[in-house]
Amino acid sequence: MFKEIVALSFAAALLLGCTGSVDELIQRPIDATDVLLFGRHKPAAAPQHQTPASPPVVRHETRYVKVPAELESGLRAFSGCQYEAAIQLLDEAANNSAYTLADRAKAYLYSGVACFYVGREEGARARFKTALEWQPSLAPNHDEFTPEAVHMFEQVKAGI
Repeated sequence: MFKEIVALSFAAALLLGCTGSVDELIQRPIDATDVLLFGRHKPAAAPQHQTPASPPVVRHETRYVKVPAELESGLRAFSGCQYEAAIQLLDEAANNSAYTLADRAKAYLYSGVACFYVGREEGARARFKTALEWQPSLAPNHDEFTPEAVHMFEQVKAGI
């Protein structure tokens, strides 16, 4: 009878996504509390004196680029159609010399589009011009901006 209970407990543990070895399960069978409260077998407590595991070997290092805080906040405001707030935050990012010229140009691109959306066309043109001076290859995403905003940007780019 005991072997059948252990076998059923083991089968239930496998079905519920239990991790651990067969020996662990035999030493500590699953009880109803484990299944009801945790949805699976709780792993056995770790031994008190265990040698720390060595860090994993990184085979392919992934490089993450940190987006400046003002730029990230400004882009979030822009995405939320809060254009006045976006202009302020994006202008702060564009004027921060600690950021890369690419980040600053992107900030002015979005700030310029936000200016265009609120009717400040001269402000938009000035921001587009500066952004293009910093990054001549800059181009707006046609799927993200209105055709009118893209057209104004292209006019400014053609005039430089």
